[in-house]
Amino acid sequence: ILNRCSGNTVFDTVYAYNKDMFHVDIDANIAGAFRNEVYNLKPRSICAGECPDYISRNSPLLNSPITLNAAKAITLLPNFKVDNGKVFKAQIGCVNSNVVTTPLPNQTANNPLPDPCPLEWNTAYNSTVCNIGFRVYNLFVKNIEQDDYAEFSTDGNNWTRANFGNKGHSITFVGTSTNSQTFYAKSHNKPNNVILINIDPCP
Repeated sequence: ILNRCSGNTVFDTVYAYNKDMFHVDIDANIAGAFRNEVYNLKPRSICAGECPDYISRNSPLLNSPITLNAAKAITLLPNFKVDNGKVFKAQIGCVNSNVVTTPLPNQTANNPLPDPCPLEWNTAYNSTVCNIGFRVYNLFVKNIEQDDYAEFSTDGNNWTRANFGNKGHSITFVGTSTNSQTFYAKSHNKPNNVILINIDPCP
């Protein structure tokens, strides 16, 4: 018997006869095997059905509580969330395997699930241009979601939408300054998550 679990075949289970036969020859053994398959259904393999090797969830679970099973890995992507007051359970292993089920924390307004990719300054792209009479700051953030955009501020109160795509902003100041300049940024869809950066003055 070849079995998917042993890696011999991509099929769930394969039954093969152990001797050569004519193409349309049906003997007592073959007829018995047919009857056995029709009238004596076998339990489904633990490697089949609701237990794929990998699961990735990027959409909200609106019908929780729910349990996800995967044979090798379960990945929860940034847009994943669970209804308030519900418990989501995930386990690695097939349905009939002996595994430990661990509940994730509930997501509520006061206890959101941690953001796997929080908003950050993209310091590799930030730059300052210093000239006589003016200075230009080019600021960039990273981890903005696809349907979102960044907003920038110099005081944390008045906000301007990014003017370099959805992640960058350029602002010009007239004159020189010997003080460091503070900038604030936030994502439009998550206004409570404000980050700031202090940039050294022009020499």
